[in-house]
Amino acid sequence: MNFKLLAATLLTPISILSCTNTPAYIDQGYTYTHHIQNDTIMPEDGDVVYFQVDAFLDDQLFQSSRSKDQPAKLRMRDLATVPQPSPIETGLMLMAVGDSLSIFDQVDSIYQFPVATYLRYDLKMLAIDQKVNYENKPTAFNQ
Repeated sequence: MNFKLLAATLLTPISILSCTNTPAYIDQGYTYTHHIQNDTIMPEDGDVVYFQVDAFLDDQLFQSSRSKDQPAKLRMRDLATVPQPSPIETGLMLMAVGDSLSIFDQVDSIYQFPVATYLRYDLKMLAIDQKVNYENKPTAFNQ
């Protein structure tokens, strides 16, 4: 086998993985890293997203949605209209269905945890219920 072909074959997956795991900074003040990034539907204002989240204080897990019977869900808002969106909400707006992402929030001090340096949220986008799918459906309140 040609050495250049072998080297390219072995190094290509490494370079792809390193590109998707490069930390990025966003205007809301958070740093994030995409672990899995798909080219599928992304949430918009008014959509309801279903996701898994593991919350870490530094590297210590302190809360997880995986222990519940149902995934976490959140109705998305237009982040341009929110003065300080949460790291979870910000991370979800960067994701498509099937994506996983870690988003970091620097901590100066939290009342209960004065020695922490950062919060990390590991997110996995499971599904999106688009606003157009439910906004015109009859409910007990608008029948």
